[in-house]
Amino acid sequence: RFQALQHRIVDMFIATEQARSMAIMASVGVQTEDRTARRRAVSMAKALIGQSGRQVGQQAVQLHGGMGVTDELIVSHYFKRLATINILWGDADHHLAQVSDGLLAAHRLRENGGHDAGGGGIGAGPRPDPRARRGTESAVA
Repeated sequence: RFQALQHRIVDMFIATEQARSMAIMASVGVQTEDRTARRRAVSMAKALIGQSGRQVGQQAVQLHGGMGVTDELIVSHYFKRLATINILWGDADHHLAQVSDGLLAAHRLRENGGHDAGGGGIGAGPRPDPRARRGTESAVA
């Protein structure tokens, strides 16, 4: 009868469990001595948790219809909180860029026989805010 809603709820449950598993994996990853591995683990977790939070929040609002965006239901408050968490300390896009730049830099390093060819990424120093690259205003003031 409400099979479409049940499928959405299952997708939300899967996204939540993936985010939880990634958080546990990151907490194990930060215990390593390698600074680059720690940063990679945290960035991968932050990216997946941010994406999962956005997906679950949007679906929860959709499941509740127009009432999902009102202050009368807790769903709207959770959705706002998930959006805020995603923005704090870099959004999912920022952390995906960090991970991909780190992988590219490692690949270039292997190709060049151990000589650094530049490229940034995790472990390569500070990186500008990705929202600035897109020409939009920073969401965190």
